[in-house]
Amino acid sequence: MAMKLLEKVKKRAEKAESILLDKEPNIKLNGKFSVNMLNTKAKDPTDAIFGIKPDGTIAHFCISEMPHMLVAGTTGSGKSVLLNEILVTAMCHSTPDELKIGIVDPKRVEFGRYKKLPFMLADPITDMDEAYDFFEYLVILMHERYKLMEKAGLQNITLYNEYAEKNGLDRFPYVILLVDEYSQLVGTHKEVEGLIVQLGQMARAAGIHVILATQSPRSTVVTGIIKANFPSRVCLMVASDLESRIVLDEGGGESLSPKGDMIIKLVNGSMVRAQGAYISNKEIETIFNHLRNTMPEPEYVDYRAIVAESRGEGGEDEDFGGIGKAPVRKSAKRNLNTPLANSSSKEPSIEKKSTFALKLEKNKEEKEKQGAKTLEKLQAEKLEKVLKALDKADSEPQTSNNTNNEQPISSKTKPKTTDPKVSVNVTITTDKSEKKQVNGTTSPIMQKMLKAKKQVHK
Repeated sequence: MAMKLLEKVKKRAEKAESILLDKEPNIKLNGKFSVNMLNTKAKDPTDAIFGIKPDGTIAHFCISEMPHMLVAGTTGSGKSVLLNEILVTAMCHSTPDELKIGIVDPKRVEFGRYKKLPFMLADPITDMDEAYDFFEYLVILMHERYKLMEKAGLQNITLYNEYAEKNGLDRFPYVILLVDEYSQLVGTHKEVEGLIVQLGQMARAAGIHVILATQSPRSTVVTGIIKANFPSRVCLMVASDLESRIVLDEGGGESLSPKGDMIIKLVNGSMVRAQGAYISNKEIETIFNHLRNTMPEPEYVDYRAIVAESRGEGGEDEDFGGIGKAPVRKSAKRNLNTPLANSSSKEPSIEKKSTFALKLEKNKEEKEKQGAKTLEKLQAEKLEKVLKALDKADSEPQTSNNTNNEQPISSKTKPKTTDPKVSVNVTITTDKSEKKQVNGTTSPIMQKMLKAKKQVHK
């Protein structure tokens, strides 16, 4: 017997309470029940349910208005269920032409069921080097969209999509990027913070929205610049008052109950208390199977090829790790905004290294070569200076007066060089009217050069 999905928002534990959502269904499953979301029509494809408020009304928000969000909650707080709830309810009233989703999943297992969904830009990314490439692709996509909006004289995705619809152009789908276990990602790949901050600073008007989720909201992870660009926060149960203050800028998160009890801080600074809705794995699979059976197969964006092409055109010396610094890249010569037109469904080889890893190796090799070349160059320059000094001394005429009545040392006379590096003070003469003074510490190479010079003058 099929269960009604989201028609009953289940309260956890002893708070078993439900409400009915009346809405004309967008997706019919087996003709017996429907997936309902809001009492009124959704404003845009990023509308999502978070749960139920204390007064019994639904806590639903538009992700595009948040516009970027930080979600924090310790083990057992209900964080993963909330993230699934947000993505699933957004997909229930949208189409792949309106909404695209990208997921970075360091744990590898939490979002594996999202593979091959029509809404996905790519399968959930579990390799952190590939995650860097994916973030870089979204930055390229963002700049590409801004170029098209600038050309049309428009300021944001809403205006551009209206313009595109009137003029027969491709609309921009909204993009929701979910980064789970952000603390694990930034702990091993600190350089990704720069790309994420770029998206946080600039991607809103381009229709790209980021959700960062973490179990450990430490100050080293949730830095000041991250908080400044992620104004909306969701705090589920956290371990301490300090973690609550890092997320919400005030305490209280440590006193929340497990399993979905949350405080939502909106972009205007107001706080909303809510109890998360529960969606079982069976319900999620029912929805996903329906989407796979009724919609075209996804054609994934080949983001690594786009990034590699962009790096090749724009040069590889630009700093993508600088926080807030926008990359100066030439756009890849393809339509980055058409949901199903720029991709290759071919799965990448496991043995193939990411472009970021290859770039690191190349930079390391270049630095090693440069270091070796620099050492050789310095040695050559030093020898060249000595030879020039010798030639200059040979070309200068020697005065006939020897005030000190010193006897010059014959060119056949050799200084004692028992030590590899010795201090010498010798006068080398090529004839009776010419001499030169060489002072200092010489290496074995220098001693050979002096010897060769003497042999030439013989």
